[in-house]
Amino acid sequence: MKRWYLNEFEEFGDDEISAFGHYHPYRQHMALYGDRSIYPTYSAKILDLKEKRHGGIVYFFNKVEPLIRKEVALTTVPSHDPQKKINGIRELAQRICIDDPRIDATEVLVRKKPVEKLAHGGDRSRRNHLKSIAVESPQLIRGRRVLLLDDVVSTGNSLRACRDLLLSAGARSVYCAALGKTT
Repeated sequence: MKRWYLNEFEEFGDDEISAFGHYHPYRQHMALYGDRSIYPTYSAKILDLKEKRHGGIVYFFNKVEPLIRKEVALTTVPSHDPQKKINGIRELAQRICIDDPRIDATEVLVRKKPVEKLAHGGDRSRRNHLKSIAVESPQLIRGRRVLLLDDVVSTGNSLRACRDLLLSAGARSVYCAALGKTT
């Protein structure tokens, strides 16, 4: 695994998608246990981030920011909904880039067509992501090392599709990481 972006990640799959920890989907947890009192704290923090709650954003800022080298361009997988321009992972990435030599490239990947959430049975194939996401402002990533962040990785298809798009747009290299890996 390449370590020039960050460390302390665990590898997910054979193509260097990394994750900080495990994510237990809330619906799955409730179906199994019927009680949120034992819902894992780490998964709850990811849900807080997804909902743009301050506590979740601060938690992951403190965890992620020190691990990211200064010279990278930071971008995120766009929301499944094109109308949702700012989401928790994008807000986190933007905060990491404030007052820093990191490049805020959060506007580079844009969802053009909605895709149904995987949790709701949607087609989240790599091909479907490639058809629904576009690259804008490629000058922000051209010739640069890019760190592509997502909140949760399940299949890895959205990260792989975005990586392909960034490389096609001229990124020197793209490293994919998620805050949580679905268990």
